[in-house]
Amino acid sequence: MFRSRPRHEDIFRAAARRRFRAELERVREEKQKTGRFPYEGAWRSLDEIAALREEMRRQDRRIFFEILVLFGVMAAIVAFIGVLTKLILPW
Repeated sequence: MFRSRPRHEDIFRAAARRRFRAELERVREEKQKTGRFPYEGAWRSLDEIAALREEMRRQDRRIFFEILVLFGVMAAIVAFIGVLTKLILPW
């Protein structure tokens, strides 16, 4: 019944993709030939990527242990409050 016409933004988007795709592919191939790869928004070598991953692994472990300590402190506080209530309010 009605013909669906492409919207203006769809036409612009398709034209922009055609225009920039070749340039972006050229840059990517050029960087990869020199041993650089896109990682977290920057072109980095494989050694840099491995170092960043190792640092993130260490940071994840550190955060995990901080959370464990936090739960331990919270449990100690709850236990301390329980002991204080037994001492202050002996029923």
